[in-house]
Amino acid sequence: MKHKRFVNTVLLLVFYFLGSRVTWAEEEGKRRYVQPIEELFMSERIYPQDRGEMQITFGANFFNRVEENIVQTPISMEYGLSDFWQLELEWEGYTHRKNHEGRSTQGIGDLSIASKYSFMNIANSNFHTALGFEIGFPIGSVNKGLSDGLMHFEPFVVIAYDLPKLNHSKIFAHVNLDFVHRLKGDEDSDEIEPAAHEFTVNSGFFIPFNPFVYTTEFTWQTNEWNNGGNDSEMYITPGLIVNLPGTWEVGVGAPIGLTEDSDNFRVIGMLSFEFHVLGK
Repeated sequence: MKHKRFVNTVLLLVFYFLGSRVTWAEEEGKRRYVQPIEELFMSERIYPQDRGEMQITFGANFFNRVEENIVQTPISMEYGLSDFWQLELEWEGYTHRKNHEGRSTQGIGDLSIASKYSFMNIANSNFHTALGFEIGFPIGSVNKGLSDGLMHFEPFVVIAYDLPKLNHSKIFAHVNLDFVHRLKGDEDSDEIEPAAHEFTVNSGFFIPFNPFVYTTEFTWQTNEWNNGGNDSEMYITPGLIVNLPGTWEVGVGAPIGLTEDSDNFRVIGMLSFEFHVLGK
């Protein structure tokens, strides 16, 4: 009897040890992504907010166009409903437009809401993808040029691949379809731009050098494929992001126009911080 108890005890210890080793091996072998940045300048990033985590981002944008200059101060808020699903609210904020003849307008811009679900480390790999949908509301003044007067319905997909051996660099692509419906027109003009749907492709990479992250994005945006659209814009955007102490991040990017329809150049500045609403 004592011999059987001893054997049973030894077997239980062996099974427990082997089970623990399997668990440890699974934990050690499970890939976990590293998140060097919170935002990109032209592209939707792959990373989701954690459950109960809130991120607020303040922007300062300058657009140099052939006929005018534009200044915007957008604000966005993102909240994690789970570790993979987030909601976002973005407002263009205060906008100031000034043409080269000296005439200027100013006021508030449009508002949008979005939802995104991220699938991270798919099949225990370094590959990620995210699906999302955004709705834009034309609350700004069309007469002042602060809104295009269009309702926007934008499904999008993001794919990304980690390069852990290159200091957790990442390559990514972001594809967006913008289906539009006109709600408002310019009362002071007889010419109304066609409500042309838009197709956008962003791709690029970033390389972290703690606390700095160097980014490069290539953007192609066109509505020439439908409903009388006549715009095709391309940009290359070098940028630099700095991780500040705590949960703060600051960055500046400079999209450079590559086609006749593009802005001459842009300057995009952003400042973001995070906190946990649930007290995590």
